[in-house]
Amino acid sequence: MEKARIMVVEDDKIISMEIRERLESLGYEVPAVVYTGEKAIEKATETLPDLVLMDIRLAGKIDGIEAAERIRFLLDIPVVYLTAYSDETTLQRAKVTEPYGYIVKPLEERELHSTIEISLYKHKAEKKLKESEERYRAIVEGFDGFIYINSHDYKVKFLNKKLIDKIGRDATGESCHTAIYKKDAVCPWCNNDMVLKGKIVRSERYVPENKRWYYEVCTPIYHIDGSISRQAMILDITERKEAEEQVIRSLEEKEVMLKEIHHRVKNNLQIISSLLHLQSAYIEDPKALVSLKESQDRVSSMFMIHEKLYGSKDLSSIDFGSYVNQLVTHLLQSYGIAEGRITLKTNIESMFLGIDTAIPCGLIINELVSNSLKHAFPDERKGNVSVDLKKDNTGTYILKVEDDGIGFPKGVDYKSTSSLGMQLINTLANQLLGKIEMNGKKGTTFTVTFKDANYKKRI
Repeated sequence: MEKARIMVVEDDKIISMEIRERLESLGYEVPAVVYTGEKAIEKATETLPDLVLMDIRLAGKIDGIEAAERIRFLLDIPVVYLTAYSDETTLQRAKVTEPYGYIVKPLEERELHSTIEISLYKHKAEKKLKESEERYRAIVEGFDGFIYINSHDYKVKFLNKKLIDKIGRDATGESCHTAIYKKDAVCPWCNNDMVLKGKIVRSERYVPENKRWYYEVCTPIYHIDGSISRQAMILDITERKEAEEQVIRSLEEKEVMLKEIHHRVKNNLQIISSLLHLQSAYIEDPKALVSLKESQDRVSSMFMIHEKLYGSKDLSSIDFGSYVNQLVTHLLQSYGIAEGRITLKTNIESMFLGIDTAIPCGLIINELVSNSLKHAFPDERKGNVSVDLKKDNTGTYILKVEDDGIGFPKGVDYKSTSSLGMQLINTLANQLLGKIEMNGKKGTTFTVTFKDANYKKRI
């Protein structure tokens, strides 16, 4: 640890020698011993000691008080006065220079040591406090907004330059509601009581007088004497609010546009379905008639998805369980299944699927259920068809369409067949990056596993 450097200013050479010896015996370094005020200023500038022991009464034009004042002002070096009895006027002059202490002659070593240590510590603490205040002021004055501090009785204790410029004067000492907000009484939105209880309060406020939005953060400031003040930092956020409102308006316009798109797609699909239905009335070939009907069901499955999207709050996904219930009910009606002959059950976990997953998955369900209704129960047999869809803990969807009918034709490879329906099922499973498996031991069970399509979000 470096020794503290103490400069001695004493016009009595014997006393100055004694002080020097005492200081060095206490472990201090003495860079200079001088006898006049003028020399004290010169040597202090040259050696920059940590502290000056200054005799109040010095011979020459400059006494110890004036020398101490100049050293303190020019160099910010703490001064401790050496004094014998002095008159009241001299002591009052000395107090004005804000010395760090007095040591009364004749010197007492313990007093000398304690006074120097306390003075050095006090100066070091004040220096840190000053640096902290300077940093605070730099931050405050660089802040792109208004800052003020008020006491518990609403009196302004500090305003930053931007706020002073805003109100046209330094309103320190005035009531904040009067000086800053032009109110005769405490502002209705005032949070002074909350902040003085130690809470940090954040708020946004619209000022109709100037049509501006402000964001305010109020924090407590704790003082050494136990009192608390409130610091308010206010930022004009009008441009940000206007930008947010513009984004909201744009999103609302986008939502309306998307709803309109889904509505038009739904109507166009409905028109196609209706045209296929009308065309079927002029078809005599049974195979052609079946093909038209299957095409109509496929169009209807897509029509229903766009119908769900049109009525959904979230235009990016649909309630898939509700959609499947509607789809299988439509297929039962479409194939004219007598009531009670085939029971069709669905077991769909609560889930929402994006359109890029919902359409191929819906078409797969359409094809598999249609196959069961057409082929699994010949000769008016009764039976059951079930559709199950769940999601496991890895994020994989498991779709299972099962019937207890006569089973899948033997010798037919479901992955390589001329049937358009089965070709569609395999193609759509590949589109979902999934895989399809069939079990024909009891009836027919198709299991499709896939993950939700990870497409980039539309803008």
